[in-house]
Amino acid sequence: QVWDIFLYTHLSSTNIDDQQTLMRAHREGDYNTKLALHEKYYPATSAALLEHVNSFILEIDEVIKKSEVHPVYMKNEHPRLPLIHRHNQFVRETFANVRSRYSPDPEVNWQEATHVTVEECDDVECALAECDQDFQGNWTCEGGLGPNWDGSEREKSQRVIASQ
Repeated sequence: QVWDIFLYTHLSSTNIDDQQTLMRAHREGDYNTKLALHEKYYPATSAALLEHVNSFILEIDEVIKKSEVHPVYMKNEHPRLPLIHRHNQFVRETFANVRSRYSPDPEVNWQEATHVTVEECDDVECALAECDQDFQGNWTCEGGLGPNWDGSEREKSQRVIASQ
């Protein structure tokens, strides 16, 4: 949904025909057309997202700094400020995590998916595993073939069949 909004906004100033195609595809549930448009304009929309994230982080840093200037006064005059302050720090951390995922800098870890479905097969059988990646980049999976009867790692092939 966020990507759709950035694409729609970009197209409003660059290509009205494609903007209308995006809207029509969205209303009709035409995923393939939307995907094609997203791929076509990906450099522009990813740059816009990164710019939005960076500017928001700067804004939230200013708000956090302002709330830390006179902590005793603010706490007494504005009893909800500590809660708002913690919320702002949480929001900043969330945006920083987004920035680390969607940076055009090749040195930054670009991650295409945070959830994948993996097909695991050995010589006898196949099974599906659902895997999720946390903010530190660690993957955890549920399902799949599992270990051998003795607890040792099973020799198997793995193939990503779906990602989000």
